[in-house]
Amino acid sequence: MEQPNIPPRISMQTIYESILAVFNFEKGFSFTVKNLLFTPGKTLSNYLFTVERTKHIKPMNFLILMITIATFLTLELIKASNSDALSGNEIDGMMGGTTINLGEGIPQKLNDAVGIFNNLVKQYYHIFQLLKIPFFALATLWIFRKKQYNYAEHLIINSYIIALTTFIFIVTIPVAFVDMKVFTILITGSIIYMFVAYISVFDEKNWKGFLKAIGCYLLATVLHTSLVALVVGGIYLSI
Repeated sequence: MEQPNIPPRISMQTIYESILAVFNFEKGFSFTVKNLLFTPGKTLSNYLFTVERTKHIKPMNFLILMITIATFLTLELIKASNSDALSGNEIDGMMGGTTINLGEGIPQKLNDAVGIFNNLVKQYYHIFQLLKIPFFALATLWIFRKKQYNYAEHLIINSYIIALTTFIFIVTIPVAFVDMKVFTILITGSIIYMFVAYISVFDEKNWKGFLKAIGCYLLATVLHTSLVALVVGGIYLSI
């Protein structure tokens, strides 16, 4: 009598391998991080236009994973913000929800609206971070329009770059528990990486490319801030 084909029993190794498969960790994560860090232009060009795409962790998997981990770690920083090394206001700022004193003469209702928005950012930080991607893609599409990448390709480019800057945030965040000023300097380095990545990806040269990269960052920030203003305005009208 033929024996039924019985699969092996579930073990912790099975679960571990399943998690790796979901995020393509088995072959994609370290490969993607290493290549994005040292050769962002070549890496993203290969992903967009060659069969090497299959070697990389998928951009949205990478981005969502990094933002999820960053959100968890930042919330842990908030819990530790009563220590000598950390400032609660600085941590709130990292979450994109600084406590803003709008000054005398500003209606209390507006202050309340800003406070509600701050709380929303803390609760749904990962969503607010993901919402930045379309704005950065719009900024690079407009400023680097001569390169003739389509909007979807700009979304991929910015998803990878922002995921990598988030990865830098994650690996440097232990410093924040020791010295917040040093941590801030390190995070500034991640923004510089973003500029360098743009210059590399769009094959720009020297100071002109650097100015364009800064322009992308500022334009995306303005667009994102405009969305924030609309949300705060909606909250203001609803309370």
